[in-house]
Amino acid sequence: KQKTAYEIKECDWSSDVCSSDLKWLSLYSDKEKYNTYNDAAGIALQKIGQPARDYLRDRLGHKDLHLSKIAEQTLARLNWPPESQHEEIIRLIANQDWPGLVKIGKPAVPYLTDLIKTLKNEELDYKKEAIKTLDKIGPEAKEAFPYLIKATIKASRILSRNIAGDGYYRTRWEKILFALIEALNNKDLIDSLSDTEKKSLKKCFITVLDRKYMDEDILVATLKGLGNLDREALKDSAPYIVKWLSLYSDKEKYNTYNDAAGITLKKIGQPARDYLRDRLGHKDLHLS
Repeated sequence: KQKTAYEIKECDWSSDVCSSDLKWLSLYSDKEKYNTYNDAAGIALQKIGQPARDYLRDRLGHKDLHLSKIAEQTLARLNWPPESQHEEIIRLIANQDWPGLVKIGKPAVPYLTDLIKTLKNEELDYKKEAIKTLDKIGPEAKEAFPYLIKATIKASRILSRNIAGDGYYRTRWEKILFALIEALNNKDLIDSLSDTEKKSLKKCFITVLDRKYMDEDILVATLKGLGNLDREALKDSAPYIVKWLSLYSDKEKYNTYNDAAGITLKKIGQPARDYLRDRLGHKDLHLS
C-alpha cells in the first residue's frame, strides 16, 4: 500500500483513484504501522487536488488523531477554506489548535465535550488539552460541567484502585485528573452554577478527597476547589478534609496540603471547630 501510494504520487492519475486511496486510510487508520502509508497517501491526495477535498474533509473528525491530522495538513496544502463554523472547529481540533478553539468559545464546547466523554489509556495527553481548553473558555463551557464531573469520578476511581498501574499510564491519568479538577475549580464557572450543581460539585470534590492513593497536587487542587464554594455548601465537608490531615500529618510532603486545608477549614467556620480542636495536641507540630 505504501509503494502504491508513492507510485500514485509520481503519475498523472484521474480523480477516480481518490475513493480507493481513501478506502485504505479509513480501513487502516487506527493501526500504528499504517502511519507511513497515511503520510504517503496524503501526498498522493494532494496531487489529485480538488476531487479529494470532500473525502479528506470527512476524515477531519476521525477518531484516529494521526489520520485526522493528515487530512487537515493535506487540505491546507490544497488551500481548502472551511465553509462553515462546523468545518472550522473540526479543522482546529484535527490540527490541535487549542488557542484557536478558545477564541471560538462557546460554539466549540460540544465538540470538546465529545472528546472527554470517553477516557481510555490511549490519547490521554490529547484529551488533557481538550479539558484545559474548556477551562480557558470558562463559564461559556458550562454545558460540559456534568461530563467534567463524570470524568473526574472515573479518573479518581481508576487511580484509587490502581487500575492504571505504575509509571507511564498512571502519570497520565494523574495529569488528566489534575486538569479536570482545575477546570472544575474555575471560579467564574462555579459562580454560574445553580445550588443543585454546586452540591454536585462538592460531592465530586469530596469523592476525590475520600479516595486512596491520591497525589498531593490533586488533593491540594481539590481543596482549593472546595474553597471556591460558599460556606453553606461547605459546612459538612470538614470530616473529609480532616481525614487527610490525620492520615498524612507526619509526612513532610503533605505540609502543602495541610496549609491549604487550614484555609478551607477556616472558611467552613464553626462546623469545623470540633474537628480542629481534636488536632491541637497532635504529635505533628505542623499539624497542631
